Order: sequence, then structure tokens, then C-alpha cells
Amino acid sequence: MGRPESMSILGDTIYAVDGFYTPGFYAYKHDGSKIFHYCSAGGGPEDVNQPRYIAVNDSTISAFTSAPPSIAVIDKHGKFVKRIELPFTACGAMLDPAEGYWVHFSNQEDEDVKLAWYANETSQPTVALKVPEHLKGMTTSSTGVFQNLGDGTLNYMDLYEPRIYSLRNGRCRIKYELDFNGLWPDDNTIKSRYGGDSWANKSRDFPVFGLAATESDKWLAVTFRHNGLMYVYLYDKTGNCGSIYVDKDKSYSYPKCINGSRIYMPRQDDTIEILDLSTV
Repeated sequence: MGRPESMSILGDTIYAVDGFYTPGFYAYKHDGSKIFHYCSAGGGPEDVNQPRYIAVNDSTISAFTSAPPSIAVIDKHGKFVKRIELPFTACGAMLDPAEGYWVHFSNQEDEDVKLAWYANETSQPTVALKVPEHLKGMTTSSTGVFQNLGDGTLNYMDLYEPRIYSLRNGRCRIKYELDFNGLWPDDNTIKSRYGGDSWANKSRDFPVFGLAATESDKWLAVTFRHNGLMYVYLYDKTGNCGSIYVDKDKSYSYPKCINGSRIYMPRQDDTIEILDLSTV
């Protein structure tokens, strides 16, 4: 594997997808030995391209893939199972642990739907979230859009909204509102200063850049960049307290997963460092 785009830990196995360097599905034991990989790039019915947003259950592993947009599903032995075709405007997707699947359309200029749930492959979508007017055209497919928490729910977060939603069996609700102490621009400022045709270039100056999050039973880690540095806010949900850490040496990439008291932090040297949070 080149670099993990998304990770999930189940039991003693680390599952991951690499979206760009050597695209595919990977499974490793905790000692680092590889169990299997499934890498097949191209345009065939069983190929996977730029996989993101991994989801693992008792029998299968799935991820969103692009070109064309779809959800690819493999089994725990690394064998292809099926592909779920998605609308061509889909920017991301994940299977719901109960039934159906969620599709992220982001903030497309000509679309009203931001997030939708499909009960099955032939059903009409149920609209969960609509595109906010001030975000029209700011279409993204960032790292932290979906996370399967393993408790029957998913987390969903858009790059330009300071909140995390909980998804479960076709239902969507706000789970966390993120307070950046005045750093996050208001809706009018976002539309006038960061929107428009050249929003992608202007977004580099957005004060909270690259928002992402990962969560476990005990911990919530919210990550973002500000003035060129990466910040990680660790919130202890059981103790109702938090601490913020700054990557001043620019050694790390965004955390990919929290499992128990361990947080998995990719480094810029293409290794993954596992940090113990039990003493934080």
C-alpha cells in the first residue's frame, strides 16, 4: 500500500484503502503482515479506481470508487462480490449498516441535494440534506466525509460546514456543532469571499482548511489546518474534556482511525504511527 486514504480496525485486523498511489483494498495483521490486497484498476466490471470511505462489517468490505461512481464490495478473503452503480454526480458514498446506502453529492451548483439515502439499488432517493445557498458550487469530496463507527451508525461531515451528522437507517441528525471561537466565517462571508467560479483557489485561504474528524466510543478527534499548521482537537467523551495539539514540525497527515485508546496517524514519511491516548 502506498498511503491509506481511509482505515477501519475490526478485531485484530487493520483494513484500509489506498486511493491514489497503489489503488485498492488492503488487510493487515497488527504485526504488519499482509493478509490480502485487492488491486484492479481500469474500466472493467470488477475494477476499483480511487477508492475512499471504507466500511467494514462481519462479512464484507466496501468503499466508494470513482470513474464511474459506484460502491465496490469485496469479501473478507479479498474476492470481488459486487458493484452498486451510483448517479454520475455522486462525490462519495457508503453502505448503511442496517440497509441501503448513503450518497454524498456535495454542494453542486445545479443540484439541490447534498446528501441522500437509497433503501436499495432500485429505490428513489430520500433527501437527507439540501445544498445550503451560500455553499452552492463549492463541491468537494474530502477525506472525512463518511465514517462507519461500528455501532450501526455513520458519521457524515462536509468540508465547509462546522458540524458532524449521525446517519442511521435512512435518518440524519446533527450530532456535534463545532465551535471555532469566531474563526469560522459566517454564511455571507463564505459566499462573498470564498464562493464563486474560482472558489477552489480562494478556499486555500479559508481560515479552517481541510476539516476532518474520526471517532471511537471514547474519543472524538477533529482535525483542521490554520495558517499552514495542522491542529488536532481530542475530546474525551466520557470525561467531557478536550485538548488541542499542534503539529509544529509538520510530521503528520490527518488521523485515519481511533480504535480503543489508539489513534492511527500517517506520517509524511509514508509510515503510520500509532499513538496511545490513555495517558492524555
